[in-house]
Amino acid sequence: MKTDFDEKTAPPPVRERWLRWPFWIRWATYGLLLATAAGQLLGYWWPFELFSHFPVVYVAVALLLTGYWIGQRQRIFYLALGLLVWNGALLTPWLLAPQPSAAPADLRVLHANVLFKNENHGPILAMIRREQPDLCVIAEATPALYEKVRRNLPQYPYRSFSHAKSYCYNLVLSRTPLSRDSAALRDFRAVALRTRIRGREVGLVTVHPRTPTRPDWFRTRNAQLRFAFDYARRQPIPTLLVGDFNVTPWSPVYRELTTPPGLTTCRRGFGLKPTWISPLPFVQLPIDHVFVNDGLRPIAFRTLPTGDSDHRPVVVEVGFRQKRKPQPAAGVSP
Repeated sequence: MKTDFDEKTAPPPVRERWLRWPFWIRWATYGLLLATAAGQLLGYWWPFELFSHFPVVYVAVALLLTGYWIGQRQRIFYLALGLLVWNGALLTPWLLAPQPSAAPADLRVLHANVLFKNENHGPILAMIRREQPDLCVIAEATPALYEKVRRNLPQYPYRSFSHAKSYCYNLVLSRTPLSRDSAALRDFRAVALRTRIRGREVGLVTVHPRTPTRPDWFRTRNAQLRFAFDYARRQPIPTLLVGDFNVTPWSPVYRELTTPPGLTTCRRGFGLKPTWISPLPFVQLPIDHVFVNDGLRPIAFRTLPTGDSDHRPVVVEVGFRQKRKPQPAAGVSP
């Protein structure tokens, strides 16, 4: 006897429901919530900080999820929209900040992470000749690169070459004599230099901490960055803080470092300007930074082609701030 039961109307088994798009898209929405909250609320601890670096990715995913749930007319749409707003708010200050007013520059600084495995040094030397920076900071330099710089860039006779981590060195090039704080290098592997440029004494601080993919590397990176930021903030002369810091502007650690007054990021007003390169465009990260203290003001910030490195070089132009005249004491005529 033939039944009237139609198999097409039967509820799908549980296993089949798992294979349907709404099931996975719903869990993708919850996963985005967990990733955003972990990075922003728990990012002072490892490994949660690793989730804080990708608001560009999260905005793109949240936009797709919001559009999908609108079409499905599901209440979870409000969660997707909230995640879009949350992550968009992290990006907005960098995308909408006004550029600094145009003015003649007094200093040009070039920073480049050249990748220690890179043995093609010709483009690096050509870039330095082309940009003609007053100060050049090279991260992940090697002894081989240092020797080529010494032979091929005589216009930079003053150099600082110090070990940073594993096979990597920090190399600083200058046209003018350098003096170095040996204690900063000994205690924190931070390069702290002074020189004179255009008749003004100038300070430079650079550090290249490890990528925070392990708990001990996370702690070491934070300690090095805290020292470098505090050191640059305390300097009584115009000072630049430059380096591949392995931290993005959306990390709670970054916010902690930049909350005290006294330092200004040179990136603000010029967009996100990612410097670490990934094959996926949304996963490129701004982790190479330049800050100045109150003795300098940012004028320009741009990135250059990568060459054979996994980082884009950064060129920054800054100007000296006018020295403040001492104010007369109250009741005393000038």
